[in-house]
Amino acid sequence: RRRLYLAVDRLLPNSMAEAAQIERHVGIDCQRQTVVPNAADPNFAEADAQLFEREYGLRDFILYVGRIEPRKNQLGFLRALRGSHHPVVFLGEVVPGQEDYLDACRHEAGDNVHFLPRIGNLDPRLASAYAACRCLALVSWFETPGLAAIEAAMTGAPLALTERGSTREYFGDFASYARPGSRRSIRAAVEQAIDRGRDSRLAAHVMKSFTWRIAAERTLEAYRDVC
Repeated sequence: RRRLYLAVDRLLPNSMAEAAQIERHVGIDCQRQTVVPNAADPNFAEADAQLFEREYGLRDFILYVGRIEPRKNQLGFLRALRGSHHPVVFLGEVVPGQEDYLDACRHEAGDNVHFLPRIGNLDPRLASAYAACRCLALVSWFETPGLAAIEAAMTGAPLALTERGSTREYFGDFASYARPGSRRSIRAAVEQAIDRGRDSRLAAHVMKSFTWRIAAERTLEAYRDVC
């Protein structure tokens, strides 16, 4: 992989944090890199919360979107919220080979926890879930920063995110952050996010900085620089 990195004219990391890691571990300085941020479709901002509520009978829940696997830390999240009465919705399929991890999550989960299958990005029910939730939690061991966080932020949903990766670079003071190995830290971040409530400033920040049009423009700039 290092040989491949060194052969390219320009690398396109999705954050300054990732660019710094590439420079540190591969030896490619930031002058040969152009940061192209992760992004989401602006249509998420037009979500209708009632669509998800009508289909699943759920609203004002903590939402956790992503593949079910150890890196996403669903089990740590459930243990952190043990005894909490907040409804929790997981959206995502188990990674093949991680069925035991899903079983452990189900064993830890109370009656307030709902495991639902993955909903595709183009399905309006996903945007509706973001609009219906009390907060999005994503306390993985590492995120860059997680497309679900950007999508949820477009609806103004409060965010409780891992501190590892590029989450702060994307969301700054608009999100609450947790140490993924600390149950106390995870629970505090979730409670802070819920107390924070929905924020139109967060939605405006993401719409200004993290759309696919912006990502495409940055990519085009990178090609022009090397051609």
